[in-house]
Amino acid sequence: MNPQKRNQNIDVLRAIAAFVVVFIHTPETSDDYSIHLFWLRFLPPANAIFAVLAGWFMVQSLEKYTSLSSAQSFFKDRFRRILVPYLVWSAIYVCVNCVEKILRHKPFTYDFASVSGWVSLIFEGGGATQLWFLVFLFYAQCLFCICYFSARNIKWVGLIILLLAISFSICRSFTNHDFFLGKFLFMSEYLFLGSCMLICGKIFLLRHQRCLFICSCLFICLHIVWICFNKTSPIKEVLPVLYVCAALSSPQLTIPRWVSNMGTFSMGIYVVHCLVIAFGTLVFSKISFWNGGHITLFCLTMVYFLISYGVVLVLRKTRLPGV
Repeated sequence: MNPQKRNQNIDVLRAIAAFVVVFIHTPETSDDYSIHLFWLRFLPPANAIFAVLAGWFMVQSLEKYTSLSSAQSFFKDRFRRILVPYLVWSAIYVCVNCVEKILRHKPFTYDFASVSGWVSLIFEGGGATQLWFLVFLFYAQCLFCICYFSARNIKWVGLIILLLAISFSICRSFTNHDFFLGKFLFMSEYLFLGSCMLICGKIFLLRHQRCLFICSCLFICLHIVWICFNKTSPIKEVLPVLYVCAALSSPQLTIPRWVSNMGTFSMGIYVVHCLVIAFGTLVFSKISFWNGGHITLFCLTMVYFLISYGVVLVLRKTRLPGV
């Protein structure tokens, strides 16, 4: 496995993670969210996987720069590819929501009258349920750049990055009630872990692919078996890393182009799917989830996922940021 060469297995993993995100936001009629809570114990942790992958590829992008000041083009690219889509789609979701509330003669969802409302809207992804990921990804990438270039010439830079990731995980356990800090530490933890994988494990990945693949799959299977009998798993925190390791070290799959494109356009699916679900709910609102609810929910998720993918293909022709 060559870290510089595009790996189609990563596209498959991105597509699966995007499907899980759509599944999370697909509504069910049970008030206790029981179907989602049951399956989310077994499904891959989508947001954490995206963050680990972002860290993995970020180090590859930063290797050509000698210092933080020389990485201006990198920050411009991050601004264009992450922050601009975040701002554009926040505006789109806010406008759609406001129009919907006006037509239904209901109060606005957003608090436009207070500073905290605007802070949440602009700096915390308050425009839509899923948009927090983009803005906190940008924050975590900025933090990583500062740490990476500050410690780059130190022999044990990989160990320093790993210790920072562990410290973020520990701190996150004490910030359950602080949205901003919790999301920032979550994103930083997994982005730093993904970066550490490339800094520390590139040689191991090149020389011991089969061993890493078998071990990763074994631990994932152990997690699934463990979770069948317990509420939580002792390897839950490292599960995203295991999924990425399995994808990076597995034999290259021969997959159809359209499946690969689902992974390539996963960010587009990520930003548009809530709009698709909002409009789809008007159509599918009479479907009952009480009888055969599990199958119905997965089928409906697949419908929303495929429609979101189709919407992305159409919107790509308009060059709208984020798709």
